[in-house]
Amino acid sequence: MDIKEQIHVLSEEMIENLGKLVAVDSQLGTPEEGKPFGEGPAEVLSVGLKIAEELGFSYCKSG
Repeated sequence: MDIKEQIHVLSEEMIENLGKLVAVDSQLGTPEEGKPFGEGPAEVLSVGLKIAEELGFSYCKSG
């Protein structure tokens, strides 16, 4: 399977994940401890990390 076919197969999943990200109001907010850019950006980061984890990626939590 070439890259174009792979993209086509995964396009629905990619659009669904993008929709999850843009659904979050991630405007700059009031800084809080652990959320330097406010609640919205922290939430969209959390959603993005969850998507990445579902796709098999891992990350280290610091602090």
